[in-house]
Parts: sequence; C-alpha cells; structure tokens
Amino acid sequence: MLWCGDDFGSQSGLMLSPELFDKYFAPRINYMFDEFSQTNPDIKLAGHSCGSVIDLIPSFIDLGLDILNPIQPLAAVMDPRWLKDTYGDKLTFFDGICVQELLPNGTVAEINKEVKRRIKILGENGGYIVAPAHNIQDDTPVENSLAFFEACR
Repeated sequence: MLWCGDDFGSQSGLMLSPELFDKYFAPRINYMFDEFSQTNPDIKLAGHSCGSVIDLIPSFIDLGLDILNPIQPLAAVMDPRWLKDTYGDKLTFFDGICVQELLPNGTVAEINKEVKRRIKILGENGGYIVAPAHNIQDDTPVENSLAFFEACR
C-alpha cells in the first residue's frame, strides 16, 4: 500500500471547487498513480484528505484510489451509511472513529457502541480498516484509548 494525499476539505466542505481539483491536482495525482501502478501493478493506493470531501470522491475513484482516509465523523455530510452504500463497492474506507469528541469526551460505553456501529456499517461485506479519524490526541484519557482498542478487538 502506498500512502499519499493532502487535505482538500474542511469541517464544512471543500477548500477548493471540484473543477479546480480536476484542473490542477487531478493531472498530477494521475501521473503519480500511473507511475506507482506501473512500478507495481499490485499496489494499493491509499489517499488522505481530512474534512468533507464528498464532492471529490468520484474524482478520487476515477484517478484509481483504492483506500480513502479519513472518514472524518464531524465533517459535513460524511455519513458512513451513505458512503458505504454509494462507494463501498469501489473504495475501502480507512478509519472513521472520532478523535474530536468521542475519544476525548465519550464514555467507555459510548466508545464501544460507536466503534461497533462503524464496523457494522463500513465493514459490511469487507472494505473497512477501523482506526481513529486521526492520531489519538493527548486530551484522550487512557481508559478511552483502551476502550477503543478493546471495541476493535
């Protein structure tokens, strides 16, 4: 797997229009993805972009992206059920556990419930790598971090 990407989204939407993405970024990403795939045809391409990138997902798929990271829970319109129903046959989803509210402020029971809910939705028929939506931050209590790992297990 090759990890690449940059942030194209914010909490509320894109930082640039899909047209600008397609004009300026897509050709360069396409070139990179083609080179990577020619070097190793079995490579899986994982792309990172925080925020609400819902309007770029079709372009990501057209470019050959295999794995989308993150599914940022508090970003607008990044609903896991809709994402899975719409793109689950084209993409693997990587992460989706909230590091902004759930992990630092949730209870152990809330964390357990949400992790299992996300696994059930995004993992349906495969295609999900469960993980926090970003690095677990230092404001997350140890017991909440442990609750996350236990729920994953």
